[in-house]
Amino acid sequence: MRKNQAAAAVLTLVLIAPATPNVSPFVPEVLAQASAPGGGWDLILPTRRVPDAPPAAPMALPAAAQTITPSTLDVVFRRGAAANRTRPLRQVVSRTADTIHIAGSDRREWRFERNTIDPRRVSAAVVEHAAQTIVLYEESDLRIMFGIRGWADVLTLGFDSETLGRYKPTRDVRTIGGIRFSRWAASDRAGSASDVWWSDEHALPAEFATGDGPGHTRVRIERARAGVDPAIVAPAFSRFPKYRVVDLADWLEKH
Repeated sequence: MRKNQAAAAVLTLVLIAPATPNVSPFVPEVLAQASAPGGGWDLILPTRRVPDAPPAAPMALPAAAQTITPSTLDVVFRRGAAANRTRPLRQVVSRTADTIHIAGSDRREWRFERNTIDPRRVSAAVVEHAAQTIVLYEESDLRIMFGIRGWADVLTLGFDSETLGRYKPTRDVRTIGGIRFSRWAASDRAGSASDVWWSDEHALPAEFATGDGPGHTRVRIERARAGVDPAIVAPAFSRFPKYRVVDLADWLEKH
């Protein structure tokens, strides 16, 4: 799965199986009887295997990430090879400089929060209304399960803004809810047959597509309006004080 395809997938609230837990970097040590004359015991030191590569650093943030104007977006997702003909999934995205809230039609809400110490990083809480539970996702959980590489992936609705240099800028513009978008034409270097409509000022795509075949995803903003409902972007535990709060590991043990 391509990185930006994986990030776009989380916005459709599609869960994938978690990765296999990391194993110990050491083979257990063995204490063995020496075969050399005189007997005795020799300690056979543990064999160190090649350590896992360190996690990649979070994505760099678009220049506009620090000055995002709060807005509410009606976003349409289409999945699959015939994305233009498949039934759309509609979601409402409330977007601020440090919080993204996504509401769908499956009795589940996502609230992503930007890290206050390292603004490139992100964590999330999922409100599972059917179970009256709030599930907490750390950054590592989001990376392992969805391929989300940091706040930038969430802010841009899963579009990899670092790939814009592979597209060709055009003079075409489009305005949605007062937000001005420019069309970037697909090219061989872009690795995509689809153009991208992008706003530098808001670090936001109005329309783009990722992946091929069954993994193809098309994302399009239908409507945008200024401002967000403060209650919607508030922490989940304050909105639903009677819900229990668990981390992802505890949730997966029972589901």
